[in-house]
Order: sequence, then C-alpha cells, then structure tokens
Amino acid sequence: MSIKRLENEFGENIIDRRSKTFALTEKGEALLNWATVIHNDVTNMRSELNTITREARELLRIALPVPLCPEVFARVIPEFTYTHANATLNIMQEGHMAIVTKLLSHKIDIGIVCKDLTNAMLSYVPYKSVEYCAVFSRDHPLSKCEYITPELLSKENIYVSGIQNTMTVAIKEYLSGYDNLKINFVNAYPDSITALAYDGNGVVFFPKHASPPNSVPLNPPLCGELVIAWRKEEPLSALQQEFINAMLIERGLNKLNN
Repeated sequence: MSIKRLENEFGENIIDRRSKTFALTEKGEALLNWATVIHNDVTNMRSELNTITREARELLRIALPVPLCPEVFARVIPEFTYTHANATLNIMQEGHMAIVTKLLSHKIDIGIVCKDLTNAMLSYVPYKSVEYCAVFSRDHPLSKCEYITPELLSKENIYVSGIQNTMTVAIKEYLSGYDNLKINFVNAYPDSITALAYDGNGVVFFPKHASPPNSVPLNPPLCGELVIAWRKEEPLSALQQEFINAMLIERGLNKLNN
C-alpha cells in the first residue's frame, strides 16, 4: 500500500513488476537515492534539535552500510527503541571507509564495517559474513549459468567500486590470483555501478541478500566479513553495549562480556 501511494503521488511505477524478484525501475532507484538523502538530513536535524534535551536522554550515534540498513531497521531498531524509551538513536547510512573515519573522529559511537578496514584504534566483534553474486544484463549469456567461476569472467569487463568498503577489499582478494581479468575501478558506490551491468557493459558484484535480478552465485563463494566496531580508547557505555548485544542476539551470536 505504501508503494502504491508513492506511485500514485509520482505518477509512474517504481517497481519493475516484470521481474520475478524485487527490482526497482530507474525512477524507483532515483526515489530511493533521494529518500536516503532526506532520511540522513532529517536524522541530523533531529540530532541538532535534541541538543537541549541530551542531558536527560542519552544519545547513541550509529552508522550502518547502506545494504544492511533494511534488515537492521526492520528487526533490531523497533524493539530496541521500545525498550529504551529514554535513549535517542542517531542512525546514519554510510560507506565503510566513511564509517571508520567517523568512528576515529568521534562523530559516531558504533559502526558496522568490513573487518579488513579495522585498525589498532578500534575494538570489534564479528557480526556477519556477506556473500556476493555476479550481476549481468538481462540478455547476457552468463546470466543463465547456475554459478560463475573467475575463469568465466576472463572476457568480461569487471567493474569494482574504487571507494574503500567491504566489497572492494573482498573482491580484490578474490580476484588477485587471476592476471588475465580486466578489472576497472569506478569512483562510485557499488549500488551505483550496477547500471553498468544492466546496460551490458560488463559484470559487477553485489551482496547476495540484496542482489538485483540477473545475479548469479560465485564458485568458489565470494564473501566479506562484517564486524561491529567502536573506539578502543573509550569503554562502552551501558547503552552502547546493550545495543551491540541486541544486534548480536538477533543473529544468534553470543553477547559481549561486561
């Protein structure tokens, strides 16, 4: 019903209903990008407006990589905010390198990032392994394969985000032993370069849990490890530890020790 209201308001389909799996149209992608910007602006506005009351309400600043946001918002945030009514959550959607930078500069308290981007100034706990698929255009012959091996990509243009994140690190390591592959680094986030695959210009990689149509698993699997990170120099507050534990419990993992 919410999507239908959006389509009525903007006068055009935002979901590609010809696809067997969930897919956004070009207008839907644009709407999603604007919605992300608006969400971040509203979050920052609320943070500024709540300055006066922060002494009474503990502020928790969290940053999540964009592909992970839907599941965290759907599963963890509603229950946590219900059980912690006196806390204010400031949640941002960022790229992995930006999250690390904001952790180190004290702009956020907790972030979910690629394990490979952590350093000696951060403490972290394992959170999730993310598997990636290869994404092609609809009529690409490889889109009909059961799985893709690196050898099958020898004649393809492979596009990888040049912005440091878990995908960039994992893909570099995965393809490092194949000298004949044509790898092109693009100064854009992974969700932006999928258009290159849609247009038939080559292949890109995208998280399996959020993969668009025409995506094929890789063999051997391509995976990246995500961790929940915080600054090592500062002990976690009770609220910060409770949020981390809520994230871990939701995934069936052990809680942090006090």
